[in-house]
Amino acid sequence: MPTIVPETGLYVAKDLVLEHEVKKTCEKISENLHIIANEPSLACYRLQEHIHKSLPQMVEIRQEVNQVNEDLHGKCFDLDYSVSAVNSMHGSLQHFQNTFELLRNCMFMKQQLNFKESSGTEKKTLKVQHFSGSFDHNSSVLPNLPTGLTYSASADDPCQKPQVSQH
Repeated sequence: MPTIVPETGLYVAKDLVLEHEVKKTCEKISENLHIIANEPSLACYRLQEHIHKSLPQMVEIRQEVNQVNEDLHGKCFDLDYSVSAVNSMHGSLQHFQNTFELLRNCMFMKQQLNFKESSGTEKKTLKVQHFSGSFDHNSSVLPNLPTGLTYSASADDPCQKPQVSQH
């Protein structure tokens, strides 16, 4: 049975089922509004929670990456230094060859001196001795050479420089 609402002057039908449905709908709307209003703060809470969990691990990884980066720069510097040292050694090949030639000449001169000493004692017994040949040094005295150099000299002129012949 309809009743008149005095404030509005309208007839309102009283239906209990309808009243219950309206109340239930209003509660759901209110709950949804409450959830929507609190959603940003809930999202911020979840973000804060995630940051608190993952930030220490990220800082540790960042420190490791920085350490590896420093090590890499150090190794690159060492490698550049090594490359420049090897490149400078290529320029010193002539110096090593000159030093080797001087050592070989010294050995030849020493052999001549030794020969003079030994021939001076033998001259008393022998009047003339001719010596001609190749002075090859054994491998224990000289290192192996890639060029295969040999020396030959005549005993007629002991002060003569050795003649180098390459094979």
